Amino acid sequence: MPAGRPRLVAPTPEQCIEIGERLKKWITYPINQRFQQFYTSNGILRKDWKNLIQMPEFLPYYEEAQAALAQKCIDGTMEKSFGHRFIRLYERDLVEEENDTAKFTAEIKKPAEVAAITNTILEYSKFIEDKKHSAKAADTV
Repeated sequence: MPAGRPRLVAPTPEQCIEIGERLKKWITYPINQRFQQFYTSNGILRKDWKNLIQMPEFLPYYEEAQAALAQKCIDGTMEKSFGHRFIRLYERDLVEEENDTAKFTAEIKKPAEVAAITNTILEYSKFIEDKKHSAKAADTV
């Protein structure tokens, strides 16, 4: 039984370019809308795909394919809900902007939430004090 870490077989730079050229051609067909379709139809395992997209020889092809898929989202070739999900996953600039906006909005809401809770506590305290005074006034009668 083999021991140790499983070996990874990395494609050669020439193989990366060949796969990249196939990806570039594949992405032009309107029906092709997911990278999983590409790598499974080419006999590439997900773990190998994750390694492949990190290789400098393949990365330009991958980024070009991402841009082509994003264009399909924009021009309506891709179904809207899937297109939005795709853009959220792959368009880093958009993701960063959405995350920054959400963070900013949350920061703005914090003081308002604290103020609302403080007001509720103060109103409740006043209510309790009024009850005490009402009870004392009723006892003195």
